[in-house]
Formats: sequence, C-alpha cells, structure tokens
Amino acid sequence: PLIGILAWYDIAENILKIFMDEFTEDTGKFKSFQESIAFAYLEGQLGILKNEQGFYQKAYEYHQNSYEKFSRLLGEKHADTCQAMNVLAKTLNDLVRYDEALKFRRQVFNLRKKIFGAEDEETITAMNNLAMTLNDAGNAENYQAGVEFGQKKSSRR
Repeated sequence: PLIGILAWYDIAENILKIFMDEFTEDTGKFKSFQESIAFAYLEGQLGILKNEQGFYQKAYEYHQNSYEKFSRLLGEKHADTCQAMNVLAKTLNDLVRYDEALKFRRQVFNLRKKIFGAEDEETITAMNNLAMTLNDAGNAENYQAGVEFGQKKSSRR
C-alpha cells in the first residue's frame, strides 16, 4: 500500500510537469490568466503532497512558487494568496524555520481577521496555527538553551 501511495505522488508530480510544459511550450508564459491561476493552485497541491512525503525542502520550493504566483496574480489580500501563505508557513514550520513561519502565520491571522472577522472559523484556525508555531519556536529555544546549559555544565566537570 505505501508503495502505491508513493507512486501516486510521482504521478501527480509528472502531471504538473506535463501541464507546465503544455502551457508554456512556445512562449515560456501561460496563455491565459486562468491557466496561470490553475498552475499556481496545482503547484501548491504538489507542495502538499511533497510535505506529506516528508520532502520538506521540495515542498517549500513548490509552496514558495505557488505563493509568489498567487501574490503577483491576485494580490496579497486575496483569499487564495492567504491560503498559499498559510501552507507555506506550515512547511517553514516543518523545516524548523520558525522566524519565517511566524512572519507568515501573523500575516495570515491578520488578513483572515480583516477579511472574515475575529469570530470566523478561518480566523480562529489561523490564530491556533500561530499559537502552535509560537509554541514550537518556544520549545525549540528552550531545548537549545537546555542543550547549551548542559554543555556548559559538563565542560566544568
């Protein structure tokens, strides 16, 4: 079963590459705005697949590209750009790049609060994600401080 799942991930990646080649073959650019949006979406989906496989760096690359495309095409304040920013933040968190993840988590929270309101489920989820990343970052700092303290203590013996 696991091998079958991994094969599906590879198929998804190949489909994305075929899609990109098909639509950018002649000019290096997409033929339409809709194709550009579709590609940004598919690139984000592929990032999710790579993240689930544990290929966080590759997932980051796909998510970064997807976010940049959405941002350029739709603007920073669009819901699709916000979602791309959210999954990029998750991947940065998985890569233990907490400062970057926190930057995006805060932007997502503030944007969703502005768009949907403070009581909306999307805003509450964004607040929870921000809190989880803050917790992860704090735990990493506490762990590192403990390691450094242990090293200092053992070097005195």
